[in-house]
Amino acid sequence: ARKVWEQIQTKCRNMARIIASYVVGNDQMVLRVMQILTAYPYALKQHLRGQRNLEEMRRVLSERDVELLEVSANMPQTLCMMLSLTVRKLLINSREEIENQYLWETLDRHIQELV
Repeated sequence: ARKVWEQIQTKCRNMARIIASYVVGNDQMVLRVMQILTAYPYALKQHLRGQRNLEEMRRVLSERDVELLEVSANMPQTLCMMLSLTVRKLLINSREEIENQYLWETLDRHIQELV
């Protein structure tokens, strides 16, 4: 179990590093991804333990995000969906299509591994 937890933490750190390093000029996106990645381990821990404490989520997420988690049956999965929708904007708002396509594919692969 420790190895799996370590892998999850490593994937979250890697995604945070990739976003912080390669997404330039979009501080809103970087902040949002960091918030979701910070909340993910807490949500997963609670999900695995059969707990539901939204106060932990309020520390790092916006109130709108917490409201979405309130009605969610699976908070980690909902956070992964939020993360996917956020990084998808790299494709939609892209001028550097090839670079952003590669970045999006890399991030999407990491997100799939979290789910």
